[in-house]
Order: sequence, then C-alpha cells, then structure tokens
Amino acid sequence: MAQCENQPGPDLRRLVEANGEKLDTLLQKLEAMKIETKHEDEVKPRSEKVAFTAFLGVSGYERTSDYLKNIVYKNVTVNVGNAYNSETGFFTAPVKGAYFFTFTAADMLDGRYMKIALYKNKEQVLQLGKLGSDGALHYLNGGTTVLLEKGDTVNLRLPADHHRLFDDVNNHNSFSGFLLFTM
Repeated sequence: MAQCENQPGPDLRRLVEANGEKLDTLLQKLEAMKIETKHEDEVKPRSEKVAFTAFLGVSGYERTSDYLKNIVYKNVTVNVGNAYNSETGFFTAPVKGAYFFTFTAADMLDGRYMKIALYKNKEQVLQLGKLGSDGALHYLNGGTTVLLEKGDTVNLRLPADHHRLFDDVNNHNSFSGFLLFTM
C-alpha cells in the first residue's frame, strides 16, 4: 500500500505531460527567436559615427586666379571617424550612406562675385554665389544631403576667374559634414 501512495495519480500524470508539451513548445519558440535575432544582427548595418567641422585657418585672403581651386580647411575642431583630411581638404566616406554637408563662406565684396562650389568626387553638386559692392563682409551659407559610396570624396572649391574668401581669427569660413545613416 505504501507503493500506491508514492505513485502519481492519473490527473497528476496528465498535468506533467501537458506542462512538458508546453515547455517543448516554448523551447522551440525561444530557439526560433534566437535564430531571428542572429539574422537581424547579421543584416543590420553597423552604427558608424562620422562627423567633422573645419575652419579655413588663414588670416587674409584665399584666392583663385584662372583655375578651379580646392579649398583646404586646416583648422579641424571635430573629426569623429577621421574622414576629413586637413592636408588635402577632402572628406572621404568611410561607409556607404547618406551624409549632410554644410558650409559658410565669407568675403569683403567690392564689386565682385563670391562663389563657392561643393563637389562629389569630380562632379559639382551645387554652387552658390553672391555679388556685393559695399566692401563689407558678406556670407554665403549652403547645405545639402549627398548619397555616398564607401571611398567617395566631397570637397569645396573656389571657381576660376579670380574668386576669393576672406578669413581672420573669427573663423568666418567653415566646412562641416556628418553621416545621417548607413545604407
């Protein structure tokens, strides 16, 4: 009779079997979730951090003559990801993605145009210009979103025909950019 008291009854046996089936189902779902999470991690783009700001860093005029001139912003204050080169003036995309670039240009306009152009690789993306004749300091501000492949370059240039920028310790001329998202 002692053996009968230690044996589980039919109700208890059914309960254990039902819980075992539920446990098997939960384990299968958990395994499926692990596989799905692993797949998402494999296809999800890495979160890259890319941002820079640089100033012209000259005192006086930066000018062109009869040729297109690449502008080199030497005074770099932010260069997260090291994508901006202060020796060449080129930003090189470390990853494929959408990037936003902005710039400010300044000159003492005395009857001349001030122009500045943004280039992706060797192609002009945009050019801004302003005419002034009062000899006062005038500014151009521009910005745009550019889709870049890894290795693409972006830079600012002064067009030919004797254009110039004026700068001093107040950093009137700047070039900035950052990664919006990877693709």
